[in-house]
Amino acid sequence: MGTNLRPLPPPLKTPINDPLIRVGTAWSNFFDRIFKYSSYIESVIQYGGIHFEGSSVDTVLAAQDTLYQITGFNTNGVSGGQCTPDHTENHITIGSKGVYWVHYGASVRSAAANDFDFEIRYNNGSVALAPLHAHRKTSSANALGVIANGYVAEIPEGATLEMWVLRTDGGAVSKTLTLEHVNMSVFMITKTN
Repeated sequence: MGTNLRPLPPPLKTPINDPLIRVGTAWSNFFDRIFKYSSYIESVIQYGGIHFEGSSVDTVLAAQDTLYQITGFNTNGVSGGQCTPDHTENHITIGSKGVYWVHYGASVRSAAANDFDFEIRYNNGSVALAPLHAHRKTSSANALGVIANGYVAEIPEGATLEMWVLRTDGGAVSKTLTLEHVNMSVFMITKTN
């Protein structure tokens, strides 16, 4: 009975005084460094988001040119590092001072044609992240429209990012803006001192 077995290849040639076990140890050390670096990256990179979908949230804007915080977020998105999304407080807390990509998007409607300005602000609306500002004119009959914006901004450690809206027309007559899907997210580009 014949066999088709091939002979084993010769052992790997390694430099003098470098047994094969040492090569294995070198690879082990290499992968150790990669895993340690990955852990370092995970502890430095900050990212997070909050959103709501599948429900309508009304924001009543009683006065013209007055900021109102968008509330009703019901889900924390993924997060990493020391960035903390908190949908119950409708904000994302920044864990480290740095330069971030900040993005928001929303599907909105209103019963009448009105002009709305959307902004990302931090620390209970006290500071605007310019130019994270976008304008939307709603049409009548509750036609759904989309607003979105993104920008690179430096954000201090401990800042709480929030989404805000104001109505720029209509005087003292109260207007309602209905939000159907909203998201806000941040991703650190680099840490700053």
